[in-house]
Amino acid sequence: MMASKSDGIAEEERPNVILVEGKYDKRIIDAILSSTKPTYQVNVKPIGGKNALKGNLPATVKGLRLHGLTRAVIGIILDNDDNPAGTESSIVDNARRAGLEIPDEPGVLGDGPFRAAHWTVPRPKENGSIEEVILESTDDEVRQLAEAHVAEVKERGKLKATSEAKAVLQIYSATQTERPRLDDKEGRPPVSDGIRQNCYDLTKGRLKELTEFVNMIGNTDAEQETTPASKGNETKRRSPE
Repeated sequence: MMASKSDGIAEEERPNVILVEGKYDKRIIDAILSSTKPTYQVNVKPIGGKNALKGNLPATVKGLRLHGLTRAVIGIILDNDDNPAGTESSIVDNARRAGLEIPDEPGVLGDGPFRAAHWTVPRPKENGSIEEVILESTDDEVRQLAEAHVAEVKERGKLKATSEAKAVLQIYSATQTERPRLDDKEGRPPVSDGIRQNCYDLTKGRLKELTEFVNMIGNTDAEQETTPASKGNETKRRSPE
């Protein structure tokens, strides 16, 4: 396995950072990074929900500066849920208040020493969550069996999960992952293990787009100088074919 250029650097000292909503999302993004192995190690930080972004962004920038970093590449990934426009505008507004250079366009890195880009899932301008993105990349037959099981549980009035998509994904993960570990407080099967074991196709649909964004952050050299004069030459996530 090729070593990352930031091997040996503590997480909080890495200039390549991705902010996500929670620990569940962190495990998924960490697994994508582990599977695709970008050039630089990335510090994936859970912020405790999208409403915590306002306080976490300036704290993240301050923390990087306290560790002596004068340049950084920061990606922000949040679920759109049922408010894509509000989520995207909140990211951009809060990032600019924190002193980050971030374009309005999703998937594009801004200029300047502290560069930022945002991506919302399932994809910009669409309602939904990360579970729906991952489910698109599953084996159709197995997914349909999992969906039928969840539908039957719901019909019998026994479904306690707040998200049917998450329930389907957990069943899929538990049945398709070798030796699944119940490794968090909620006892959920680790979707991250499924990603590492190639149970999901990272080159398919909206999961491909998310993976490309994650790798854009991991492959960008934070030390590379950019200036406002280079406007129009921002780093962009490769468009899906």
